[in-house]
Amino acid sequence: MTDELWPALPYEAWKDTYATLHMWTQVVGKVALAQAAPLNHSWAVALQVTPRGLSTRTLPHGRRYLENRIQFVHVDDMGPLIKHILCKTEPESQRLTIFNVAGSGEPLTFEQCIAIAKATLRRVPGQAAFRLVLRVLWELGISAIPPEAAPYMTGEYIMSTERLRRFLGDHYEDVIRYTISDAFADCFKTEDRLVAQSATG
Repeated sequence: MTDELWPALPYEAWKDTYATLHMWTQVVGKVALAQAAPLNHSWAVALQVTPRGLSTRTLPHGRRYLENRIQFVHVDDMGPLIKHILCKTEPESQRLTIFNVAGSGEPLTFEQCIAIAKATLRRVPGQAAFRLVLRVLWELGISAIPPEAAPYMTGEYIMSTERLRRFLGDHYEDVIRYTISDAFADCFKTEDRLVAQSATG
């Protein structure tokens, strides 16, 4: 059976290419296994099909993980979003759908998050030590970050909000008023206000 869209790939004609491709994907997989944060079912290691071919997730190496990006949404944007969804007049089957929700603007890099938080970066020797530190801080009640969040803190997880933008249409800027940067920075403004209030009270 032949298909105009797919070229014929008789094994004998391309077996050398197949063997080379197989070997190189194994090499890349081993590098990913050594560098990537562990995720269920080895998802962090699996190669992904992209428009340019096969790819890995962003792999942490040296300072490079500081370039990983992350998104936030401001809590004050969630109320208007829920109200907008509930006030839509379309039939429920057209109105209800799943959205990725994030503030407007570009995702933040981990390095930008550290700067906004005015935090100090503490390096630990390897991912196992990082997970252990998270667990100890969690169990002592020092940190609000559960140890299960480790893969999300060492990888890049960006989602497309295009469906949300299409759904909101002209109302997008009225509903999603805060940028990703504003949403993250406001976490620390609230903390600063609480500290100032407790100092004066």
